[in-house]
Amino acid sequence: MRKLDRYLLGELLVPLLIGTVVIALLFVANDLIAIYKTFNVDAVPRLAIVQMLLYKLPSWMNYTFPIGMALGASLAISRLARESEITAMRAAGIRVSRILLPIVVAGGLVSVANYLVVERLIPPATKEYRRLSSEVGFMGSIPQFRSNVLLEIDRFAASFGSIQRMGDGSVRLSDVLLIERPRAGEVVVTVSESGWFREGVWTIVSPTVFHMKGSQLNTLESKDSIKILEPIRISDVFLPPMPEEETVDSLGNAIAQAKKSAQPTTSLELAFHQRFAVVASCFVFGLVGSVLAVRFAKAGPFVGVLVSLGFVWLYMNLFVISGDIFAKNGWLSPILAAWAPNALFLLVAGIIMRKLE
Repeated sequence: MRKLDRYLLGELLVPLLIGTVVIALLFVANDLIAIYKTFNVDAVPRLAIVQMLLYKLPSWMNYTFPIGMALGASLAISRLARESEITAMRAAGIRVSRILLPIVVAGGLVSVANYLVVERLIPPATKEYRRLSSEVGFMGSIPQFRSNVLLEIDRFAASFGSIQRMGDGSVRLSDVLLIERPRAGEVVVTVSESGWFREGVWTIVSPTVFHMKGSQLNTLESKDSIKILEPIRISDVFLPPMPEEETVDSLGNAIAQAKKSAQPTTSLELAFHQRFAVVASCFVFGLVGSVLAVRFAKAGPFVGVLVSLGFVWLYMNLFVISGDIFAKNGWLSPILAAWAPNALFLLVAGIIMRKLE
C-alpha cells in the first residue's frame, strides 16, 4: 500500500503546485490591474508596486491553497480514472475510500501549511501592505502634469512651461503661471520662474503677483514664496487594525476585551472562526475534488475537474453569504456561519462516497 500512496501523491503533486501558482498569479494580475486603474503610476516607483504585490500575495495564498487543492486532486484522480487505473485498483479489492486516503491526507498537510501562512505571514505582510498602499495612494494621487496646459489647483488655474519628476516623488516646475479671479471683474496673475509640488503642497518660488481690475493694472507685488495646500485624504492611515493583521491569539484577546466592555463581538468572532474554516477547506476540497473526479470519470476527461471548480465557486459564495449576511444579521452564530460551508461540502462528499462504494 505504501507504493500506492507514493504513486497517488506523485500524481497529485504537479497539478497541486501548478494550480496553486496559476491561481495566485491570477490574483496578483488582478491586483496589478487595480493599481494601474486607481493610481497615477508614473508618480509611483516601480519597486513600490512590486512590493505591494508581494505583500498582498500571502493573503491570496489563503484562498489559492484550497483552490489549488481542489484543482490538483480532481486533475490527478481524473487522469487515473480516465486511463482505468481506478477501475484496476477497485478490481484488486481496494476500496474507493482507501484509494483517496493519500489525497485526503495531502489535503490535511496543505491545511497545516495554509495555517502557517495565515498565522505567520499574513499579519505582518498585511500591515506592510497597508502602510505601503497609503504611501502609494499619496504618490499616485499626484495629478498628471503637462506643459503649457491649464489645470485647476485649489482656486487657481495653473500652467507650467516644463515639469520634471524627481526620484523622491516630488515635481519640479518652471515658468509657472497662476490665474485667480477673487471677485467679479478682478484678476490676479502670479508668475514665477520655478516651483515645486511635494507631499500635497505647491510651493511657488519668488513669484511676482499682478492685481488687475478690468483693463487696469492696480498693484504689482513681489513675494518670497507662495504655498498652496492641496489636501490628499488617506483615510485608511487612521483606521484600526484589520482582522487580517491580527494573529489568532490577538483576535482571541480582542474578543475577550470586547466582551468585558460589553461591545459587539460578532465581526471579531466571525474572523476568528473563519481563520480556521478557510484553512480546513484545503482538506475539504481535497476530498470533494477527488470524489467528484471519480463520480464523473465516465462523463468525460475533464468533467470532474469542471464540476470541482463549480463547487469551489459555490463554496466561496456560500462562505460570503453565511458570514457577511447570516452572521452579521444575527441569523446564525459566528461559529456556525464560519463552519457551515465546510460541513455542507463534507456531507455531500460523504453521500457521493457512499454511493461509489
